Amino acid sequence: MGFQSCEKQDNLPQLLILVLNEQNQPVAGAYVAIFRDYGSWQTRENPVQVWRSTTATGYVLFTDLEESDYFIYVRSGDKDNSMNEYHVSGPLEKNIRKKVEVHIQ
Repeated sequence: MGFQSCEKQDNLPQLLILVLNEQNQPVAGAYVAIFRDYGSWQTRENPVQVWRSTTATGYVLFTDLEESDYFIYVRSGDKDNSMNEYHVSGPLEKNIRKKVEVHIQ
């Protein structure tokens, strides 16, 4: 009978985004993408992962990310967050699920 490894496995960073409208209500079905730099955020090109859609409660989760900074873009109908840059402050860290609220208008 052998021993199993007791080493702790590092989980890659996660980013949980809550999309809210002007009345601070969750937005279901909004499209969300994350970008590594401001230029990509502006042009909406080269997202880090595929675009995702928010749940009925306004959440979307990005997993298996790198320890990096990210820019978030959200669109729902004719509303988005282009009037405000949404930059995740500080790089994401292993074993941490960072939660961010994004308002669209």
